[in-house]
Amino acid sequence: MSRRPAPTRQPFHAVPPTERRDAFAESVAVCVTRPWYAAPARALTRLFMRNRGRIVPLRTVDIVHLDSHDDYMAVHANCRRYLVYHTLGESERRLDPDRFLRIHRSHIVDLDCVIALVPFDTTRLQVELRGGTTIVASRAASRELRRLA
Repeated sequence: MSRRPAPTRQPFHAVPPTERRDAFAESVAVCVTRPWYAAPARALTRLFMRNRGRIVPLRTVDIVHLDSHDDYMAVHANCRRYLVYHTLGESERRLDPDRFLRIHRSHIVDLDCVIALVPFDTTRLQVELRGGTTIVASRAASRELRRLA
C-alpha cells in the first residue's frame, strides 16, 4: 500500500498573526467543550479479566467494590478477587457514576451492594458491603453519602 504524503504546513513564523490567533481560539474552544476528564458517552457494562490463563468477561453489575494496590487494582466480584493492571482513576471514569462511587482514594464501591452506613467518628462513615467487607469512607465521600441517603 502506498502511503499518502503528510500534509505540508507552513513554519510557525510564516503564518500571519491573525491566523495564529484563530487557530489558538479554535483549539481552546475544543478543550473547553470536550475536556480530557469528561465521562465516556456510554458507561462500561463489562470488563475482561485474566483468570488462570484465560480471559473472562465480568459484568459490572457483579462488581461489589474495587480497591487499589500500588500499580494494580483489585476487582471484587462473585466472591472472587481479580487483579488488574489499571488505575482506580481510569476505572472511575469508565464506570457508571450513578452506580459506582469513589468513597476513598483507594476504594470504589457499587452503591447497590451497600448494606449499611455506620458512623465511624464525627465526620466519617463506615460502609458495610455485601459479603461482610467494611470500608471507612473519606470525609468528603461521607458528606456525599449523607447527601445521597
